[in-house]
Amino acid sequence: MPRSESGGFLLPDLRLQSVWPLLPPRQLPTQPQEQPQDRTYFCNTCQKEFPNLMSLKNHSRIHTEPKRYQCPDCGKSFRVSTALVSHCRIHTKEKPFSCQQCDKLFSSRANLRHHMKVHWRGPQLSRRPSAFLSVPSRSFI
Repeated sequence: MPRSESGGFLLPDLRLQSVWPLLPPRQLPTQPQEQPQDRTYFCNTCQKEFPNLMSLKNHSRIHTEPKRYQCPDCGKSFRVSTALVSHCRIHTKEKPFSCQQCDKLFSSRANLRHHMKVHWRGPQLSRRPSAFLSVPSRSFI
């Protein structure tokens, strides 16, 4: 350690020295870092896009699992037996789902559910967009 003229030790003046040369330069990213929720996944077989890895794994089953259930009438194959049962209603004209309000018949529960929206809507409203935005002519009081 260097000595001063009076015989004491010289201490480095830390106030004047910068710490920056001692630290390695930090690499700044040239592109914004990708967030996990921003990532999309693509099926290698059909190039369909999925928002997360679990959805892609579930989808990939359609490319790997065999279609074990075959329609005896037309030969179309399905992976699950319930899809075959639903499909066979096309050939048999069976419609086991009925509307409780108007007695219409449907071949699938999804079609019945879609039809029920007709009854939930109630009376038809005016199609004019201004009907919802107009100000009443009478006062509220």
